[in-house]
Amino acid sequence: MQLQQVLQVLTTAIGHDLDPANSPEIDTMDVDVQPAGSKEPPPLNRQASSCPGGPHPTKPVPSKSPEDPSLHKAVPTTTLAACVALIRDSCFLPFLIRELNGTTFTDSRTSYYTTLMLLVRALCNPAAAHLLLTDLPGQVGSSVRRIFLPELHTMANHFIRASRPFYDAEMNSSGSNPSGASSSAGGSATHAGGSSSAAADGTPASGAKPQSKTASAQATNIQELGAGLALADLIVSCSSYISDLVEKDARAGAGEAAAEAGGTSCSAMDATVGALDGSGSAEPEDYCACMKQFQVKGMKGRMGLGGAGKREAAVEAGGMSGPAMDATVGALDGSGSAEPEDYCACMKQFQYAFKSDVSSENCQPMSRQVRLAKELAGLQKFLPITESSSILVRIDEQQMMVWKVLITGPEDTPYDGGCFVFDMYFPSTYPSVPPKLLLKTTGGKTVRFNPNLYDCGKVFLVPQSRFYIRAFGGEHILLSNIFQGFKLVSNICQGILGAPVKVLLSIQSLILVPAPYFNEPGFEQTIDTKEGKSASRQYNKAIHIGTIRYAMMDLLKHPPAEFADAIKNHFRLRRDYILKTTQMWVDEAHEFDKAHSEQLKAYRERLKQQLEEL
Repeated sequence: MQLQQVLQVLTTAIGHDLDPANSPEIDTMDVDVQPAGSKEPPPLNRQASSCPGGPHPTKPVPSKSPEDPSLHKAVPTTTLAACVALIRDSCFLPFLIRELNGTTFTDSRTSYYTTLMLLVRALCNPAAAHLLLTDLPGQVGSSVRRIFLPELHTMANHFIRASRPFYDAEMNSSGSNPSGASSSAGGSATHAGGSSSAAADGTPASGAKPQSKTASAQATNIQELGAGLALADLIVSCSSYISDLVEKDARAGAGEAAAEAGGTSCSAMDATVGALDGSGSAEPEDYCACMKQFQVKGMKGRMGLGGAGKREAAVEAGGMSGPAMDATVGALDGSGSAEPEDYCACMKQFQYAFKSDVSSENCQPMSRQVRLAKELAGLQKFLPITESSSILVRIDEQQMMVWKVLITGPEDTPYDGGCFVFDMYFPSTYPSVPPKLLLKTTGGKTVRFNPNLYDCGKVFLVPQSRFYIRAFGGEHILLSNIFQGFKLVSNICQGILGAPVKVLLSIQSLILVPAPYFNEPGFEQTIDTKEGKSASRQYNKAIHIGTIRYAMMDLLKHPPAEFADAIKNHFRLRRDYILKTTQMWVDEAHEFDKAHSEQLKAYRERLKQQLEEL
């Protein structure tokens, strides 16, 4: 009951226009209150959560733009000042900020998060606006606006772009009119979804025939998608108001408020990168701010024809090597001609790895669409962007089951600084089955970068810790088994992190490790022995060469189109660090294998020339 009571007080005192004729009856809504000290926020009860688009099952919540005069309706000064002072001096703001930090589209508490957004919208009033911009005492960076801009705003926009066209199409095909509810991010905060003959809770109306199991599941998915869009619309509406506040504050001389709230803008990013051209070095903040711009993007064109470097494409497609491969690559560079067989073999590898799976699909199941829209919304929040290692994703906007992934090699590993590209596909029965993944950076099927990264691109996972070994019986597991395994052992983030995030984080942390030799089952028994260390060092020799040659040089020269800008900026900003790291590899190899050291040195010099041209 607490959240609804707070919302009622705020909307009354601040003057937010929630007309009883067309708004939720807040005083009649109930909440299951949890005992004091409970870590989980109280969920809305059945009445509140049954509505797909907001906290009330029958009456829509009109979303209003910041310019709407009703948002600034005059109220008694004494009441307004008292309410603002009460909010400022109470634990309400810390509570609100804590809960907003946990907002996600991937769990089942959409109604709860919608109520939180209504609370924020109630504060979107000139008299209370400073509460949205001010950091909590003694906690720099802890304000509502820092959560909305850019994190929640980006998350909501990702969800809207992924969901709205599909949702509208479904509503149109069922005879409903989704545009009547909302057709833009700033429109209505309610998407009722489903047929008019069905009640809001999904049960058939009086006189209607009971829905089949499939139809009922479809209606539930549509309602779930509509509820997510309602939440996303509220976030965008509040973000717009807060963004306007930040801009006004900046114009008034508030210093760096606008830049900090909205992240690094394009012009600021260009200035940062331009300033680095001479030195090739960057502070961690510069690198992260720049790369954040490239982390998650939807590609408007289909990603079925894009990607591999010419040399790698020729090798992977036709198994060519030596002169045949060089002739084919040369022909594509304009230096010669290629036989039709060579050309077709080479161009084949520019295709998406799971193109045949995509082509065989007859439709896009709603259950998969709903799940992917939710997981896409949370990617930028849960995937890391750091100097040490980053994960970037590209999604085909026309075929959301088609993803491409780039993982930069973690520091202090033989993959350090390299870029490793994967193709990812979500089958039509996802989330009942796991996603498929294939490594594309294989040096033309010549390099096995890890016991779990085969030269053909297949990906496997070996448990690293005793906990995982005990949980999985110490067996060598296929990637497909990770999906089920995480359901058993990933209790901390259960229901929050989607399967794609879990899988990608597992590859980053469990496969791209400092001593990949010990990923081989049974080899971990020698991890602290002289023989084990020697074998590990020997195993890393090929990885060092492969990382420089294929995960750095080849990708610099022939980057996948989807990641071209990200790869260029990664190597530009990390140039000095990468040269220092590769020199360390050369020096370490010189102590044990001088011939290998000379080979590494030669590749490093070629890499240095490429980096200096950036």
